[in-house]
Amino acid sequence: AENVTRKLTPTQRRAFLFNGALLSMHMSRTQQCKELLATLNEEFPQSADTAIIQAATAMRAKQQAAAEQILAAAAERTNDPRPALTIAQLQLQAKQPELAAKTLEGIEALRSKP
Repeated sequence: AENVTRKLTPTQRRAFLFNGALLSMHMSRTQQCKELLATLNEEFPQSADTAIIQAATAMRAKQQAAAEQILAAAAERTNDPRPALTIAQLQLQAKQPELAAKTLEGIEALRSKP
């Protein structure tokens, strides 16, 4: 398997690691998930993928505030709109539509350009 992963393009490798970590999380293989997330974070530090899975893990443990903190940190350090969109989704699930709207307004990538 190691020989195959060396032949992947960076985009394919990132997707491979993300999907492996996601699968490990859903299978409750915490240690394997953490290892894959560490590799993903090491190889792709500017990616928000790690934060998204960490936030999902926090939500599974019913720790919404921790999930939002993880996502907020990722939103600040990356240009990826997914962490902020996920925060808005969590706020909507918590019945906080005003806060979700404010979060969505703050996403630069969603603003229309003249």
